[in-house]
Amino acid sequence: MKGAVLENARVVHHDGVESRPLAFANGRVVATAAPDSPRIDLRDHLIFPGLINAHDHLQLNAIPQLPHNEKFGNSYEWIDAFSSHLKEPSVLAATRVSSETRHWHGALKNLFAGVTTVAHHDPWHVAFDDADFPVHVLREAGWSHSLRLGMPGEDGLPRYGPPVRGSFCATSAEHPWVIHLAEGVDEVAAGELSQLDALGCLAPNTVLVHGVGLTSADVDRVIEVGASVVWCPASNLEMFG
Repeated sequence: MKGAVLENARVVHHDGVESRPLAFANGRVVATAAPDSPRIDLRDHLIFPGLINAHDHLQLNAIPQLPHNEKFGNSYEWIDAFSSHLKEPSVLAATRVSSETRHWHGALKNLFAGVTTVAHHDPWHVAFDDADFPVHVLREAGWSHSLRLGMPGEDGLPRYGPPVRGSFCATSAEHPWVIHLAEGVDEVAAGELSQLDALGCLAPNTVLVHGVGLTSADVDRVIEVGASVVWCPASNLEMFG
């Protein structure tokens, strides 16, 4: 559908609600649509701007959660526990689904929740280049998974994803650079901001995901630098209580 007019709806703005028709052409809001555009009556409905999901792993949305009774101290403990969970039949069945399909599943889950733009915290997938992909995936952002998984291991290579320092330096200061940090409630999590700062990777374009373990001094430092924090309450409650 090249164009359409949504009639009799209430359009939500940041500072109020406006009753008005909303016209589209070629996927964008326009002042007026073509005369032959279909008209859709949305009486008694609200129209919101598309939401932005600031943190997701699109291909993991359909993976069964890790059952556990005890709370974890940090995300690395959860990752270690999840390694055995990968052998469960339900998890094996979910991961046998093609990577492209799983990325589409994650995108559709977001779209049905009102999200139109997603910051994907994993490698770029060719599915995102499909003109019909359900959501816009932020392309320009840089990322590293976390300090431990993004730092060299004994073989000198990152354990997962781009290396911390290398990916930070390769990301333009005009674009966000995203990393899981201080994801936990123990001393390991509480010590991560100072490590990141010492690496020279704490800057105004740094986006810290979770940040549960940030100390009061850490919060002051984040504000001083002008960095950002993405908060994931459901995940934090599930893993750390």
